[in-house]
Amino acid sequence: RNQIFNKLTSLIGTGQTDRRELGKLFLLFCQIGGGGREGVEHSRTFSMTWEKVYNTTNSLINKLFKYLQGGDARPNLGQDILNLENRGHAGVSAFIHKLTQVIDLIEIECGMMTNSFPQAREIRCE
Repeated sequence: RNQIFNKLTSLIGTGQTDRRELGKLFLLFCQIGGGGREGVEHSRTFSMTWEKVYNTTNSLINKLFKYLQGGDARPNLGQDILNLENRGHAGVSAFIHKLTQVIDLIEIECGMMTNSFPQAREIRCE
């Protein structure tokens, strides 16, 4: 499972995969393996993946704005984020690469929010 997640993470910002498909892949990742009783494991994996994507997106956006303002980016405040590769970029090239990663991450968030996530148990809405 970790190898699959690392491979998915390495695709962020590379342009090798369509952004919409990347969002679907992250959603499908949450359904790998046994779901446990009533799909608890799938729901837990979805929550953890969503939190990592969300925190990473916010962290990168913060770094980009700090870069534009000419200051140092605020350090990560203990949040669980994805380990994204820099791929040897520097200066403006690094900025553009980070921007591409942010765009991919936002598309992943959209995919995780809009595509259905099957629930193994009935959820009552009364």
